[in-house]
Amino acid sequence: MDYAKAKKLDMAIIFIFLALFPFGQLLKMTIQPIDLAVGLAFIYTILRLRSGPSVFSVRKLKAFRVLKNFLLAALFSFLFSLFIFKTGPFIIGFFYLLRLTFYLYFLLFVYNFVRGFKVKKDLLFNGLIAVSFFSAIFGWVQYFWFPDFRPFTVFGWDDHLYRLVGTFLDPGFTSIVVVLGIMAALYKYISSKNKKLVFLLAFLLLSLAFTYSRAGYLSFFAGAVYLAISEKKMKEIMLMLAAFLFIVLALPRPAGEGVKLERTASTGARLINYSQALKIIRKSPVFGIGFNNLCLAKETFFANNGQGSHSCSGLDSSLLLILATTGVVGFMIFIRCLVSLLPLIAAKTIYGKVFFSSLMALFIHSLFVNSLFYPWVMGWMAILLAVSLKE
Repeated sequence: MDYAKAKKLDMAIIFIFLALFPFGQLLKMTIQPIDLAVGLAFIYTILRLRSGPSVFSVRKLKAFRVLKNFLLAALFSFLFSLFIFKTGPFIIGFFYLLRLTFYLYFLLFVYNFVRGFKVKKDLLFNGLIAVSFFSAIFGWVQYFWFPDFRPFTVFGWDDHLYRLVGTFLDPGFTSIVVVLGIMAALYKYISSKNKKLVFLLAFLLLSLAFTYSRAGYLSFFAGAVYLAISEKKMKEIMLMLAAFLFIVLALPRPAGEGVKLERTASTGARLINYSQALKIIRKSPVFGIGFNNLCLAKETFFANNGQGSHSCSGLDSSLLLILATTGVVGFMIFIRCLVSLLPLIAAKTIYGKVFFSSLMALFIHSLFVNSLFYPWVMGWMAILLAVSLKE
């Protein structure tokens, strides 16, 4: 394949991913359409690596090799789980492992697209801001057109009422997509002083507020505080945080538990979920129960296994999920991967700065929602990481 055709094909795959992104769960079939786009990138990458010398190279991308260590740990834990579950539907866990593989290779795909074809990084960076903006737009359409999500409980979704749930059908996941967009737009405003971005930031902040997601609020504060300290913009950021806090306090409180920031029902449910996670961890603390065999584990170890719920294969903390599925060994490898990854980021560029603030926000958010392994978040962070890596 010649240079021009290869570039067009790469651009088409990334465009498909970004175009599908804002539609969230609305296009879900047996599998997620964005997983198909990333899977196509995976197949294409493997074929080009096998074809011989090309712009694609694993050796040139140390970040890929670093993160691949966790993938190998997840694979080992999955194979080890064959000794824990003598029989069982392992195919579900295998597909989660395959998805993780797809998104790791998506990083390699985007990196080589940017470096090999000398693509302007702003093209992808602006694309990320755009998908966050349109995700928020779709959220407002839902908020005004269909504010009551209680009928969707029969399909395994939570009973949200008068919250900006969006196309991800969950305010927690919608909130992290909006927060990531805020981090990118905020840094872009600081670097360019483009006043049009002020209106975009105001819109995204208002959208975040109406998710009523406390995890989203905390993650935004964490990313903003990191920005204030690293960029020495304490006064400006504190004013923005004060304005956001005022918006949150002035939010309408219609009927429903979900719009009460002091709500305790979700806190109690989260504590029960954490307790369940600890029980799973005790079953196999060293190597875990296999990535991602959580549905099988809940069915095996607990009477109330969560089958039929969209959270069956997740926990309310990404770190607990790593501990439960890959054990202490996998968790330590994961932390080691993060530590080894940080020096590879071009920290002085806008992309590197956004990556660090986004990682900070995502880490805080993932303590309360399993957002670290959410397909849209993994794809977002893969693109952001690809444009943030040192030359």
